[in-house]
Amino acid sequence: MSNTETGSDTMDVESLSEKYREPFLQSIPHRVEEKHHGPKNFYNYTAKDQEIIREVCVNNGINFNRVFNDDQSLEVLEMFFSGFPQMIGLNHFPNLQSLTIIGQSIQRIEGLTILQNLQQLWLCECEITKIENIDHLKKLKKLYLYSNQIKKIENIKTLNNLEVLWLNNNHIENIENISTLWKLSELNLAENRIRIIGHCLDANTHLREVNLSGNPITSLKDITNLVRLPKLVNISFKDPQYEASPVSILCNYSTHVLYHLPYIQRLDTFDVSIQHLAEIAESTVSKKKMYYNMRMKAIHCNLSSVKNRLEKYRDLLLEFPQKRILNLVNTIKELEREEEIQVMSADINSETESERDAKFLKNITENTGTKSIVQKTQELKKRRKQWEKKCVEIGRSCLEAVDRVVYQSENLINRLIIELETGGNVRFEDGSAIDTWFSSCQDLVLSRFCAADYREKGIVGIKIHQIVRIHHRLLRIQFDNKLEDMTEDKNTEDFLSTKPTCFKKNLEYLFWMWNPSSVGGLKEPYQVLEEGFSDADTYQVNGI
Repeated sequence: MSNTETGSDTMDVESLSEKYREPFLQSIPHRVEEKHHGPKNFYNYTAKDQEIIREVCVNNGINFNRVFNDDQSLEVLEMFFSGFPQMIGLNHFPNLQSLTIIGQSIQRIEGLTILQNLQQLWLCECEITKIENIDHLKKLKKLYLYSNQIKKIENIKTLNNLEVLWLNNNHIENIENISTLWKLSELNLAENRIRIIGHCLDANTHLREVNLSGNPITSLKDITNLVRLPKLVNISFKDPQYEASPVSILCNYSTHVLYHLPYIQRLDTFDVSIQHLAEIAESTVSKKKMYYNMRMKAIHCNLSSVKNRLEKYRDLLLEFPQKRILNLVNTIKELEREEEIQVMSADINSETESERDAKFLKNITENTGTKSIVQKTQELKKRRKQWEKKCVEIGRSCLEAVDRVVYQSENLINRLIIELETGGNVRFEDGSAIDTWFSSCQDLVLSRFCAADYREKGIVGIKIHQIVRIHHRLLRIQFDNKLEDMTEDKNTEDFLSTKPTCFKKNLEYLFWMWNPSSVGGLKEPYQVLEEGFSDADTYQVNGI
């Protein structure tokens, strides 16, 4: 036990028996106190905290006695997998430039106030639920917070020197609060709950690497938002280290990315820097664009032709009513002139009584004629109003017909745009009576109609003019997977013979009709086609 008496730090504590080990550990601070006139700030810690700090020293080869004498030479500190359940004692290492804590049960970020020189911070595979108490680390360049329980990106707006940010394997739903990180060059948000990219990364123009694998991103159109990152060279939606994002299993995914981001060098960890690949993608997309543009031009030409025919037909229908109105106007004018003449012929300046009697008899006769003229004029005016009303109805019917044609043309164009932007993963098929699925849909709709429900409104039946079949690859895959999970028996082994095969016959069909005045308005059907239905809470909030 001579090593203990001399205060040597090389004593093998593990070699001591359990009987003497604890008293020995407790005696170390007292002997240090005797030698160094008392360890600085040592007694501010509980026995448990002292044990944690001692564990940190052992793992990093640090002289425990020097910790409480403000040894400021240490720049790198690491703790892996156990022994550091709480971030304490870090204030004794003010010159730390790299701090790594992995696999601990830490739930809160704290104790970093004095680490003003910190450049790298690893707090990974812990139980952290919130990003906090790091906004003062102005020199921080790399921040790794992966494999925690973080739900929101926050409290990092002031980290202007941050270049690397890893937040993968968390519970983050939105990309937010990083627009001020203008030096950010590497961003890893894989295995989160992000559904939309949008314009969240527009301000981070120095980004070179972005990893969004394992997020429920479903839209190829959404990926095109990354074109506003001019320095982007590495993008991943299907990194082998993580699950694949749904968008990466769509048809023409790689072609779409390479066409819109021709300057990238790696896609899903694969080298795509070969110029030939970008040229093939550009050629393929250009041909598709040309095809769809031709179809859109054909729709516009057909629309102009139909509008011209409708206008000619309208003029033809208006020809007869307008002639009738013209004749009536002329007749009314003649009657009005005749009425004026009769009124002017009346002479009320007669002086003798006999002349006044004669004029009186004449006025009676003339008034009778004037009344008949007035009645004829009124009848003719009524008839003119009827013909004018007829003309208005014809014009209104023509405008309604034009509006219907324009609406149908716009729908066709919107369908083509959706097909093009989704890379063919959404397709529309117009049905006809010879198609089996057309008859099935028609019978299904007619079987659900009940005339008694609409009797008060005078509706006795419905007629189906058109049925369009929609092929949506991603929604179909999601539906099949969900249906398989619901029908799978968890208590049996995964053999083909035990899986149900007739569940599709038991499916019930639900009918959905959008309300133009709520949620997505008239555009909601197209939003459903691209993104699927909104969740139940959204519909409930809007009273649906």
